[in-house]
Amino acid sequence: MKKKIGSVLFSITLLSGVSCSQNISENNEYKFLVEKTKTFVKSNDIDGFSVAIFTKDSIIWKNCTGETSTKQKINENTLFSIQSVSKNITATAVMIAVQEGLIDLNKPVIEYLPELNLNSCFEENPENKITLHMILSHTAGFAHEAPIGNNYDFSFNTNEEHLQSINNTWMKLPVGKDYFYSNNGFDLAAQIIEKVTGIPFNDYLKKKIFEPIGMESTTIDNNEILNNLNKTCGKISGAVKTKFYKTPLIGSGAVYTNLSDYIKYVQFEMNWGKLNQKQLVEPNYLLDMFTIRFNNYGLGTYIGNDNKLFYINHNGAGFGYSSTMLWFPEYEIGCVVMCTNQTYCFPLAFEISSEFIKNNKLPKVNSEVIDKFIAANKNYFNNPELINNVKLEPCSGDTIFNNEWKKYTGTYKIVLGGAEYKWFSKLAFKLGYIAYKMKVIEKNDKLYISGYFGVSMLREYKPGIFFTQNNDVLDFTKISPRFKNIELEKK
Repeated sequence: MKKKIGSVLFSITLLSGVSCSQNISENNEYKFLVEKTKTFVKSNDIDGFSVAIFTKDSIIWKNCTGETSTKQKINENTLFSIQSVSKNITATAVMIAVQEGLIDLNKPVIEYLPELNLNSCFEENPENKITLHMILSHTAGFAHEAPIGNNYDFSFNTNEEHLQSINNTWMKLPVGKDYFYSNNGFDLAAQIIEKVTGIPFNDYLKKKIFEPIGMESTTIDNNEILNNLNKTCGKISGAVKTKFYKTPLIGSGAVYTNLSDYIKYVQFEMNWGKLNQKQLVEPNYLLDMFTIRFNNYGLGTYIGNDNKLFYINHNGAGFGYSSTMLWFPEYEIGCVVMCTNQTYCFPLAFEISSEFIKNNKLPKVNSEVIDKFIAANKNYFNNPELINNVKLEPCSGDTIFNNEWKKYTGTYKIVLGGAEYKWFSKLAFKLGYIAYKMKVIEKNDKLYISGYFGVSMLREYKPGIFFTQNNDVLDFTKISPRFKNIELEKK
């Protein structure tokens, strides 16, 4: 960059190492960073927190607050779950496999996963049309959750059980027609990588991404996470005990990393796939990731433009954690945030990094690859309504109430599998309190579902299979009913 903005050297520390927080009392330039982050942590009641702002090759400022699971001070080597930011890493892994000729983004995934079988009210055999390109852009049409291993399931299920449970689920949308954010597709993408390489997805990530970049502690392996004493525990809510929850969502949300490694990964992207003079990923594959398809989303990546300030981003939240990664290609400034609760980190990351750019009057960086990035997304930002304006009809079905539907009416609760509750929560449940409840009711000769997920009229597509007006499925054909693939229990 033409203007020197300063950097901070950092060293690798062990569990007993010093905090990553810096003494900047004499540096007025960075005081606003401290004030903004302190306010954010306090107002969101965050117990554990890490943040950094950096260029493509140096660290400008970083800060950590809180304690690890063993009551040590959080430092730059403390593990956090970054949840759905994992999708960006999975997309990078897929693009490396494409670069190596192992997979094709435009081949039907059934060629890699012949056992895959899906249901749809829009078309027969949707699995024959779905491609990895659709999966990575969230246009495959999957529902968000799987029946086994989802954001409401804290019991440990294997990756195999999770993937098997996706079979025979109902699609949310027609294949390839619109955007809907889904974990399921990214977990299938990880399975495809395992199929074509013959090695576990974690091993592939380590070999192709983590080890070359120098991300020594980053992993999706549950045993590695459990054995690392320098880690945080996410705070799900005041009612649920805090602990480490294993997850089978290896492609969509399983990555644990620390501040040091997280910075390196984003800097790898900021250098357009180049590391130590070696091009690990060709820029054209990253450009493909960073080109919008629908709804500000490329391939495993959000792309934004706020007051002509282009940025690349992904966010994540769940299981008591939240995270964001963000960088500005034209200014080569990046920011990462990790929290031990499920707050929304992006506003803080955007505010402090964009304000840093403004306060320091940083010049734009000129390069051919950045020009290509802007050109690839310019049409979307000029006419987003033309791309996003997709009007889809709901699934067809009967809406006039009949007596057979009476057996479905009543109050249901979401089953939070494996969650360990605090004593007052257990007492409340014994007294009849239901935290996450829904009701299926008859109203004006129609059947409705209302409660935790909102209100919608239901259509019966086939006996025991109902769809909402937004094409979410309510399935009474299973041993336990499911809504959006989440298990319910009738009260």
